[in-house]
Amino acid sequence: NLDLALDKLERADRLVPGDPRIAADLAVAHVRRAFFSRDESDAPQLDAAIRFAREALEHGPDLVGSHLAMGLVELNIGDPTAAAGYFRVAISRAPQSADAHDQLGRMLIEAGFLAQGRARLEESLAISPTSTEPRWSLERARALEGEWDGHDDRIAPLLLVPSEYLL
Repeated sequence: NLDLALDKLERADRLVPGDPRIAADLAVAHVRRAFFSRDESDAPQLDAAIRFAREALEHGPDLVGSHLAMGLVELNIGDPTAAAGYFRVAISRAPQSADAHDQLGRMLIEAGFLAQGRARLEESLAISPTSTEPRWSLERARALEGEWDGHDDRIAPLLLVPSEYLL
């Protein structure tokens, strides 16, 4: 529950102000809230996300989470070029971060760099084999390339639906 997470993170921020990990998590939570609300209430959420992401970078410039948070903020305020830069820095700070590879992979696919995007997503899965997010993005890349053979069998486990029920 996003509301519960925000409450706990805000409480943690009051207890340990300036902690870059808490600030990064707050930035991500506010970005998600803004993304899912998509109405007039998203502006204060984005303002908070920007503030917390900047705080995370200021106090934790070497932390992968700081760069991931700022990348997500940039992506959601409409600057994908800046977002990609932050995701690349996140990978350089922590090459083992499945999330950083996943985020950059998604962006590359959306920008039409399918081979490079797939490579990042495969790396994400190699790091975190049980993650479902990169699997969805890989299926999107395959669809964009017209690769439909085996699609239903690969999607079924993600949906928790037997493939024979898919059209």
